[in-house]
Amino acid sequence: MTLGQSRKQRSLSHKSALFVLAACLLLVGVEAWREVIARYDTVSHARQDAASTAKLLLQHAENTIAGAERAVSALAAALQKRPPSMWSGTLPEFMKAPQVGRASPDMPPPPFEGMGERHPEILMVFDARGRLIAASAPTRETMVGRLAPLAFSYHTTSTSTGSFFSAPVAVGMGSDVAVSISRRLDESDGTFGGMVVALLPQRYFTDFFDQLELHAVKGVLLQTTDGDPIGWIGDKPGSSQTGSLGTILAEQGSGARYTIAPSTGANAELTATLVGGGYPLAVTVELRQDAVLGSWMMGAKQRFVVTLFALLLLALLGFRLMEQVERRQRSEEQLARKEAEFRLLAEGASDVVERYSFTGERLYVSPAIERLTGFTPEERLGQNAFEIIHTEDAVLVREAAGRLERDESEQETVSFRVQHKDGREIWLESSFRRASGNVSVIGVTRDVTERKQAEQQLAFLARVDGLTGLGNRRALDAVLAREVETSRDSGRSLSLLLIDVDRFKRFNDDYGHLAGDAALRAIADIVNAAARPGTDLAARYGGEEMALLVPGLDLMQARVIGQELCRRVQAIAIPHERNAPWGVLTISIGVAAIDNRTPLDLQSAEWLINSADLALYDAKSQGRNQLVVQAALPVQRLAG
Repeated sequence: MTLGQSRKQRSLSHKSALFVLAACLLLVGVEAWREVIARYDTVSHARQDAASTAKLLLQHAENTIAGAERAVSALAAALQKRPPSMWSGTLPEFMKAPQVGRASPDMPPPPFEGMGERHPEILMVFDARGRLIAASAPTRETMVGRLAPLAFSYHTTSTSTGSFFSAPVAVGMGSDVAVSISRRLDESDGTFGGMVVALLPQRYFTDFFDQLELHAVKGVLLQTTDGDPIGWIGDKPGSSQTGSLGTILAEQGSGARYTIAPSTGANAELTATLVGGGYPLAVTVELRQDAVLGSWMMGAKQRFVVTLFALLLLALLGFRLMEQVERRQRSEEQLARKEAEFRLLAEGASDVVERYSFTGERLYVSPAIERLTGFTPEERLGQNAFEIIHTEDAVLVREAAGRLERDESEQETVSFRVQHKDGREIWLESSFRRASGNVSVIGVTRDVTERKQAEQQLAFLARVDGLTGLGNRRALDAVLAREVETSRDSGRSLSLLLIDVDRFKRFNDDYGHLAGDAALRAIADIVNAAARPGTDLAARYGGEEMALLVPGLDLMQARVIGQELCRRVQAIAIPHERNAPWGVLTISIGVAAIDNRTPLDLQSAEWLINSADLALYDAKSQGRNQLVVQAALPVQRLAG
């Protein structure tokens, strides 16, 4: 291994390690981000639930105060219609009206009419000097003394006839804190004449909070926008909103129905504070962290285990990848060394060594290609081998390449024809084998033109009669079987002329065998000349018998050919004194044919030869030197 290759291998190993590390960090980052998002969604939904709960409680508190304000307004309106001297006298009867029904149209409707509730407020009337002159329930002097200065402080300095909502005060009536709604009463001359006050105890709000099933709520706090607590249940939310709630209320204006104020403190993300628009009230709902984040934490632990397992698996796969990279590098280095050795051997070999892709593209060609084909390696490199092979041989080569590609064989040897650069056709033989890595094919090619020519010559001699040059009996049998099958499939006529030299044994006895051979060659030339090239077959059937197979011709057409053969043989006038009455060599011919009139069970090579042979027998028995055509339905006969 060279220094450069070693550095390249280390570089790839480092890159693989960095890739695995980056993949692990990416997985950790993605999972961490997913957990952040999941926690954020959980907290966000919890805050929405807390805000919904706060809205419900705040609406209830506002409805309660609004009911008390309506009662105060109705009572003040009823008292204003009477002189101040009658305020204390009519108030007791008026206070009983909401429980038993309205005594008169002037009496105020009961708060929350139709809801089946009793009045939560305590109604009280004070005169211009601040003395309690009437009340809907027994009251203590300490409560009146603490409450009166708050209302008087406002109504004696303000001429407004609107309602006044006071900050919560300690009233000492079983509940520590209460809030009040009051309204000014005027004398007939418009001077301050007293006030009507509705007192709402803290107990009413906390009892309502306790009735709700708030499973995930840690604590609920009802307070004014100035931060004064009115009532709470559970752990009192520790985040102080003093000042900030008033600021938010001032910024939003009285038109805003509800406003969510920012929460502070250790558990601020699970706390929702809602500020009302109608009254200076705020409700803070704080959720339990374990109830809200418990399910997320459990899921996060499970996902952490899955992520840890994925990291271990990723790391294992990463190390496996690094091993594969190193193995591949080593394999490539070995392949490069083998490639160099292969080129060294190929360039010194007499046979052509080539590398192909499975599609036939030449990837490498050794210099010996020029000696075999006349083309240089550069001219053949990159060409598709299938395109320069003779069309009839390309199919065999493609099939061999397909078997190698499908790994159905380890080696294929095929012979094919290509065109030499000088234009002549040559035969090549290639042995193909899959290359290492199974991505290409190695072929070793040699010139086998001389061998192929010798094989073709042998094949020709194996099918040709040596004396006459006609086809031999083997060639006749093969062609006759093929043509009979074709005739049966297509209905085309097939005729056979069976030829025999008359009294040829006497000719051999009188003139010798050499003369007999010469005579047979002369007659064979006449028969071969009558055969149509590429269609008919002239063959030596045996001894002095010959055959002429003429596909596509019927009996009448074959008869014309046979009569011409008889005439031409007699015309060459080969002396034969004992062939009376002619004194020259003559021939007899029997003709048979298969056509659409021949029964299907008789359409065979054996039947055709037998029929022609019977016709030949008839020609000889009737005097020789003539032609006889088979009967329509020939009858089997024994010669003799």
